[in-house]
Parts: sequence; C-alpha cells; structure tokens
Amino acid sequence: WGLGEIALNAGDCAAAVQHHTALSVFDAAFLPEEAVARIHLDDFATVARLLRTADDAPLRPAMLIWAQATLNMGLGRLDDADAGFITAERLEADLHVPGNLVNIRVNRGLLALLRGDREAAREHLDVVRATVADRPNTGNHATHQYFEAVIADADGDHAAAAERIRSVQRDHPFLRWRLLRPHVAQAVRIALNGGDRKLAEDLAAQAGAHATRNPTVPTARGTAAHAAALVSADHHLLERAVRILSTGPRPLLLAAASADLGRALLTVGDAAATPALTRAYDLYAQAGADAEADRVRTDPDRATSRPGRRTGRLRPRADQGWEALTASERKVARLIAAGHTNRSAAQALVVSPHTVNTHLASIFRKLAVRSRVHLARIVLAQDDTATATGG
Repeated sequence: WGLGEIALNAGDCAAAVQHHTALSVFDAAFLPEEAVARIHLDDFATVARLLRTADDAPLRPAMLIWAQATLNMGLGRLDDADAGFITAERLEADLHVPGNLVNIRVNRGLLALLRGDREAAREHLDVVRATVADRPNTGNHATHQYFEAVIADADGDHAAAAERIRSVQRDHPFLRWRLLRPHVAQAVRIALNGGDRKLAEDLAAQAGAHATRNPTVPTARGTAAHAAALVSADHHLLERAVRILSTGPRPLLLAAASADLGRALLTVGDAAATPALTRAYDLYAQAGADAEADRVRTDPDRATSRPGRRTGRLRPRADQGWEALTASERKVARLIAAGHTNRSAAQALVVSPHTVNTHLASIFRKLAVRSRVHLARIVLAQDDTATATGG
C-alpha cells in the first residue's frame, strides 16, 4: 500500500497500479485503491469491471462507492458522481469515520460550480473549512487550497486564487501533484489570471514531466499540451491537446480544451472555431455542466449555433416534480415502480444498493411522496402522459 501511494503521488501511474493490484489480490478490501490507481492510468474499462465484481461481496463500501463516484466524475456523469459522493459521505458518517469528507465535499463543490450552483459550492467549502479546522490533516491541505483557489477565481479575486495555488505548490509538495494532475489546466489558468506567469510555467513544466513518465496515458499527455498551450498562447498546441484528449475517456477535459481552442481560433478569425466551440458546448451540456455550457454560449452566436441548436441559456433544472429528477433518478423510480427491490434495482443499474438508497431519498423528496405505491402511481401517470403526447 505504501509503495503504491508513493508511486501515485510521484506520478508513476504504472508502478502504482502494479503495487495496488498486488495488494488487492492479497486482500480484496483494498480493491478501491487499485480502482483509483487505474483511474489515474485512464484504464476506466478495467475499473468498471472491478467495481462490478466488488458488488458481489462488498468490502469497505464507502471507499468502493468513492471509487465509483470518482470514475463517474471522470466520465462526465455528474449526477451519478454526486449521488455516489453523497452516499459515501453518509456511510462514513454512519461508521463515525469521516476520513474522506474533505475530498468528498471538494468534489461535490467542483460539481456544483460546473452546474452553476455557487451557493451549493460555498456550502461545501464551509464544510471543508470546518472539517480541516476540527481535524487538521496535512493530507487535506492541497485539496482544500485548490478548492479555495477555484472559488476565489470564480469570484474574481484572482490574486487570492493564485496565492492558494502557490500554497498547494509550496506546502506539502509530496501530496500536491496527485491532486493537480487532472486539474492542471485550470490551475495554470488561475495562475495566469493572477498575473503569476512563473507559477503557470512551473505547473506546465510539471505536467510535461508527468506526461513523459506516462506516455500511454491520454489524460497525462493531453493535459500537458493544454497547460503548455495556455502558457504560450499557442493554438497549434491546443489543437494537439484536443486530438490527444479525444482518444481518452474524460469528456470534460476534452470540452475544456475544445472551448479554449475555439476561443483562440475566434481571435484570429479562423472558421474552425465553430466546430471546436460546438463540440465543447455539446460535451458540457450532455454532462449537465450547465454553467460551462453557458460560458461557451457567451462567445459570438455564429460560433456555436447551427440548425436545431438550442438558443439562450440552458434551462435550470426544477427543484420539485418529475422534471427535477436526474436521468439516474428516473431510472431508479421506474425500476422501483415496476416492483424491484433496492438490491435488484442496484443489480440492474450496476451500482451499489447504498447508491439506490440515496437516489430513492432524493426521489421521495423531489416528488413529495412517502411510499413506493405513491411513487408507482406517479411513474405510471408520467409514462401515460409521455405516451399520449409522444414524448
């Protein structure tokens, strides 16, 4: 375990997978560590298989669900990721061992910002601050400071945001790079917004070194090219980043690079800006990252419009009623209405029964129901309406 964590923190993803795979073979309780290591290697298909196998005999369910949520976040399945993080936090609270609370709330905060819910993001930050104050842990420093930086940058306090990134770099360097690897382009952008070019160049250099150590990992190579392109303002490097990331499994990283490429091409009047921005918009909208999709829409309309494309801002999701349910919640609602138990619904959706419980709690709250019978009536009425209207 120690060798695997050292390798992962140092950016040697292949060695981390080797150590954690050996560990999980010896003791299946450590399968979540293998899954997380493989996520850093972009081996998402193996992770999905491992997690399906683990559902048959769940050990350390909170950590398994954390790994599943991390996978879903990488895949751009934001609703599923959020439900997983909520479930992992609930299970840790039930056991009175909230060891992952800071990481959970930071990820939920980042998800909230992608959706444009700054109020929720601030609530998550408040929990992170309180947890760090109550239970100081040097391992949480980089995660906490990065989240502070993202919030400060979103608020327009670019100097404070850059200082937070400097803190991530300066303090506890053993842990810093593991966090920043998938977020390096955003960290570079924050540094540049704060006027710290040296910091931006340092981050880009670290990303380049990481890509050299991991030449078969599209995320490593693509984010390195993206970071370098932001520092040098080179749209050819952005094109390279988009090409590489399009071969990887992370749609939100591809969307970010495509958006930056489209904006760069707009400034030089290149017609290729239109497909780049359109791709970014579609990826963000499909993931439910409404705030980022709307940011792309703020570029000139000609760059993101085509016949049949939605105009104006994405419609915010309702708070109550059927329209408030996520796609995953609707699947759960229909399975429960059809007579599935929580466990059989979980098997059908290839998720944990704990996650189904989380979905059901949200469904009952949004639909204001208290029983499965009432839920079944609503689902039946909804499906009848959809059939009648052809929806």
